[in-house]
Amino acid sequence: MMKGIAVFSCAAFFALFFAACSQLDVQVATTDQAVVEGYLFADHLVVVKVTKEGVYGKDSINIPIQGLHIRVSDGLNEEILTELDSGNYTSKAMVARAGKSYSLKFDYMGRTVASSTVIPYKPQDFTQSAVTLTVPTMGGGPSSSSSSTIPDPIELNWTSDLTDYYMVVAQNAESNASLINSDANAPKRVFRNEPTQSNSNLLDFKNFSYLGKHYIILMRLNAEYAALYKASNTSSQNLTAPISNVTNGLGIFTGINSDTLFLYVYKSKK
Repeated sequence: MMKGIAVFSCAAFFALFFAACSQLDVQVATTDQAVVEGYLFADHLVVVKVTKEGVYGKDSINIPIQGLHIRVSDGLNEEILTELDSGNYTSKAMVARAGKSYSLKFDYMGRTVASSTVIPYKPQDFTQSAVTLTVPTMGGGPSSSSSSTIPDPIELNWTSDLTDYYMVVAQNAESNASLINSDANAPKRVFRNEPTQSNSNLLDFKNFSYLGKHYIILMRLNAEYAALYKASNTSSQNLTAPISNVTNGLGIFTGINSDTLFLYVYKSKK
C-alpha cells in the first residue's frame, strides 16, 4: 500500500486535535483548583492551557488563569512558558521529542501544581486496505440498495504489542467540502474512534459525511488520555473525582505521536 504523510501547519494540527478532543471533561468542581490541558505533540512546541471553573448566572464557565510562571523541563533543559491569551501558554524553543519525558510545574493558590508525561514513539507500519471509498447511492434508504453496491470497510492496520493505546481520527481536508447527503445541520468535518489497544480498526462508509480528500490519522496515546476519554464518555462518572494526572490540580498533561494516511471518498453515480 502507498502511504501518504500529511504536512500540517502547527495551527492546523492543533485545531484538528482539539476539535477531536472537545468533549473530554477536564472541568473542576471548585474554583480554587487549576485545570491543566496539556497535549504535547511530538515534533511540536510545548503548549499548555490553564483555566479554573467559574459561574455565570446558573452556568459553569471556564475562566483562563493568567500570570502563571509555568516551568516545563525535559530533564536537561527548563523553560518558562510564554503567556499568550485565554489561559494559553507556549514554549519558544522546547519541542516535544519521542521517547523523552517532560515535567510541568507552577505555583497557584499557595500550592505547586505538577505533572509529567512521556512522548510516545510514532505508530509503526500504519497501512490501509484502500485509498478510495465509493459511497453508494442509497435512494430510499439502506434497504433499497443492492448488496453489491455496498463497499467493503476500509481496514486500518498497524504494529502494536497490544499494551499501548491508539485512536483513529479522520478529517475532511477539502477547503469547500461537499456533503454526501443534504443535511440542514451539517455534521462536523472530523470524527474519531475511541482509544483502543488493538492493532486494527475499520472505517465504514457510514462514518463519512463529506466527499473528497480525508486525513486518516493514527494517534499513539498514553494511558492517562485513554482513562480520561473513558470517564468523559461515561454518564455515571463521579464528577467530584474526575480523572486527572495533575498533582494539586486537575486535568491532563500527556504526550501524543501520530502517523497519517490519505483517503478519497467519492459518491457512486448509480
